[in-house]
Amino acid sequence: MWQIDDLKQVLESAVGSQQQPLKEDSVEEGKKSTVGGWFMGCLSIAAGLSVLSLVGLFIFWLGWVNYVENYQLGYKFDTRTGETTVLDRTGYFVTPPFLVKIHTIDLRPMQVCISSNARVLNCKLVQFNKDGVELFISWHGRNDYEGPGSNNGSNLDDILEAYAYEGTGRSYPFLTVLRELKTADLETASAVPNLLTPPAAAAPVPVAVPQENSVPQ
Repeated sequence: MWQIDDLKQVLESAVGSQQQPLKEDSVEEGKKSTVGGWFMGCLSIAAGLSVLSLVGLFIFWLGWVNYVENYQLGYKFDTRTGETTVLDRTGYFVTPPFLVKIHTIDLRPMQVCISSNARVLNCKLVQFNKDGVELFISWHGRNDYEGPGSNNGSNLDDILEAYAYEGTGRSYPFLTVLRELKTADLETASAVPNLLTPPAAAAPVPVAVPQENSVPQ
């Protein structure tokens, strides 16, 4: 007969042989779960950094980046010193928000007219002269001065029209009159037909169609 100690050894060896594969499987599963968790963590960090980069770039674009068109005169105002400086080029400018402000003035020629009872009496082709920008800003303040048809800033054509038709004969360094079209020229221009418009087609002339003679039966 076996002793009790021998029976315990046999049972322990049998149980140990069954538990050994279970331990190896749990170790492999633990390794796989560790690798998967590490990959998902890296992916989450990369996605978070990408979102933060896009948000930061958008905030930087709105707050720091300014753009001056090729037909505009740009000038900046430094709130720390109160100094106004005319920009010597167009394009993109990076400035600190709330401290430096960039404004623009439209340099394109524009037509201003005086009319009465729906009739144009006089028209002038005027343009802003950048040589008088400092005087203009001192009189009208800092702002974006755009041409006709723009919804941003002040209407520059209305301001230049007031100076162009002031009537005192005084010249202003920020105003250049390129051409003046008076009443006689307007009447002549209105009397000349538009050569680009083709003449109206003549009404068709009816043509009598002879009827066939009936044959007597």
